[in-house]
Amino acid sequence: MDRHVRAAIRLALEHHPLCRHFADDRRQFWPLSVHACAGCLAAVPAMVAGVVIAFAGSLAGAYPLAVLAASLVLGVPQLSSYVWRGGRAWRSAVKALGGLGIGGVFVGWLLAPVPWTWKWIGAGTLVLAFAGMQALRVRAILRTCDACVYRRDWDRCPGFNLTDSGRPVLPEP
Repeated sequence: MDRHVRAAIRLALEHHPLCRHFADDRRQFWPLSVHACAGCLAAVPAMVAGVVIAFAGSLAGAYPLAVLAASLVLGVPQLSSYVWRGGRAWRSAVKALGGLGIGGVFVGWLLAPVPWTWKWIGAGTLVLAFAGMQALRVRAILRTCDACVYRRDWDRCPGFNLTDSGRPVLPEP
């Protein structure tokens, strides 16, 4: 397989440059024996749990806008991770809370007693807010890359320059 395709697949799963600077941001996903983004491994199952909990709460009589508000509060710690990186356990907890929040926001907004036009506008606003947060994360990643000796020279950077085996190619001195 072409090394560029392999690098693209790995970056899609891991969401971080594949160098030692970001080793703590990747975990082995044991059922498939591949590496994946540690944040996603914490957030995605929590998101599914958030959907289930929010639907169960709504069926039990919780007001959808209250579910929405509580779910938004669960996402607040995620904002702190853009300022303070914290340790592994902190980041996992923040991502799990954010996943619960995303699941609850989805259900709360879906069941909210507002017209569908407003639901679409609100959904678009949430997507834009999420994109903005991800842009902040990319900026933080690029700051780390700027501080590295390779300074975003992607052809030399071992985090992007991979062999067919998927291992980084170390540049010549």
